[in-house]
Amino acid sequence: MDFKFVWPTILILFLHCVLCEADSDVTESSLKGGLPPVHGPPEPDLLLQRCYGRWGCFSIGEPFLSIYRPVNLFPLHPDVLDVKFFLKTRSNPDLFTRLRPESNESFTQLSFDPKQEVKFIVHGYLEHGHQKWIQDMIRELLTKDNFNVISVDWVFGAAPPYTQAVANARMVGIVLAEFIELLRDVYSIPLSSMHVIGHSLGSHVAGYAGQRLNKLGRITGLDPAEPYFQYTLEEVRLDPSDAQFVDVIHTDGGSFITGGLGMIQDCGHVDFYPNGGKRQPGCNQNVVGAIEKEGDLLYGIRRFIGCNHIRAYEFFTESINSDCPFYGYVCDTYDNFSIGKCPWGCGPDGSMCAPMGLKAEKWKKFARDEPVKMFLHTSNTEPFCRHHYLIHLRCSYSEEGRTMHTTEKGRLFVRLTGTKAQSPVLEAKKDYVQFFPGSTIEFLVSAAQMGRLLRLDLEWRSTASLLNPLTWRLFNVPQIHIHDIIVTHLETGERVVFCGKDESLIPHKIKTIFANQSCVRLPPSFLEEKKKKQDLDPMNSHLKPRFYSD
Repeated sequence: MDFKFVWPTILILFLHCVLCEADSDVTESSLKGGLPPVHGPPEPDLLLQRCYGRWGCFSIGEPFLSIYRPVNLFPLHPDVLDVKFFLKTRSNPDLFTRLRPESNESFTQLSFDPKQEVKFIVHGYLEHGHQKWIQDMIRELLTKDNFNVISVDWVFGAAPPYTQAVANARMVGIVLAEFIELLRDVYSIPLSSMHVIGHSLGSHVAGYAGQRLNKLGRITGLDPAEPYFQYTLEEVRLDPSDAQFVDVIHTDGGSFITGGLGMIQDCGHVDFYPNGGKRQPGCNQNVVGAIEKEGDLLYGIRRFIGCNHIRAYEFFTESINSDCPFYGYVCDTYDNFSIGKCPWGCGPDGSMCAPMGLKAEKWKKFARDEPVKMFLHTSNTEPFCRHHYLIHLRCSYSEEGRTMHTTEKGRLFVRLTGTKAQSPVLEAKKDYVQFFPGSTIEFLVSAAQMGRLLRLDLEWRSTASLLNPLTWRLFNVPQIHIHDIIVTHLETGERVVFCGKDESLIPHKIKTIFANQSCVRLPPSFLEEKKKKQDLDPMNSHLKPRFYSD
């Protein structure tokens, strides 16, 4: 093993432990007085099974013991874990108030409203229930609606070593399920109105609770933890059977030995992979930049270490009250999505896209047993949500174009201007683009909501170089001729035509084209016709989603 990839992970665990100890807004809640005592005699143990009274028996054999989880421990007793539940509502938005399952008075005397939906937030490893990101999310949720928002604090169980925290997650899930059953039985709150939001290891806590309850309404997994969970059997990790609807956001799915902390494996009814689900834009800051962004040393170091991992809850929090839809789109791979090979947008029935984040439940009616992957682009800074524009550029096939325009190669850049905004200069593709008469170039760009598109600026940068004699042109200037450009706004399905008039585009010269549908263009059913051609082409059969309606 190359140890240059291991030290970042060791640094992550060490510094994150220090940071979580320092980042404590905890009241009487979590740390006061140390670990609580264990009450009652322990249950008799078997070699691979241990029982915990009413909480049931836990096995450390198969399926929990596998090559993906070579070290498997028993969870701590619930009395040691001392899981706490803290409530915030609109009636009391600035103070965490503890709900005690053993006392109905703690509910009736507080602002808990059984007529409102219940949102649970479950933190991950080395965290507690009063984290700043949890408070930010609660604030947005209460701005959205009069929810009962409950933070699940399992700080003692989420402590090192990681292998013990992984084991504790199973018991915390059972304790959470027991609490949810109390709400159902005493306050007649249906399970369908319960929503558990878990980050990292907390995602799997939510899964264990849902597995116990069988009919939990919804689970949202925010970058579920990878180590000891990825590629294990469904009983061991979060999976679609854990709730009526499971949606997952993947943001840090790179290999663990290179610093990735989240799963890349799909584990919900719909799995969102913003920016491919591995590396997030804006997460390449150095430690000084991260500290400057946060305005705080400890939070800055935390962002530097786990930026990709924390993007999941940042995306979800932004989605709660944003007017931007945060749509993800069905595609087989992120690379194909990025180069425009999945052009169907939301599809004729809306099943081909879904809003990532709180509003993902709108897609629930399309959920099947088989997971669906969706991809999207985001910005590198807040606000993260972006709109997607599919650009279809056709080179001229006129006589002049064939005469003056041979095969050219270079980089293509575009800038969109609409009634609401102007995009920055965007590169069409990462690689060089090849232009020849009659060729078609497709690519996808993302930007803020442009409004009605008015203008498009193009720039082409040739690969010709003074240092490479093979690219020299002695008798003519490299040029390409543009016939037309069709821009499709995937979020709305609106298409705008820009007529190139077969005019030449010279390297390093910006050409402005205004919206104009007077040129010869593709028929209105362009996207549908393109889809049919892809369906007929066996090379593209893998791109067609399984439930697309013909």
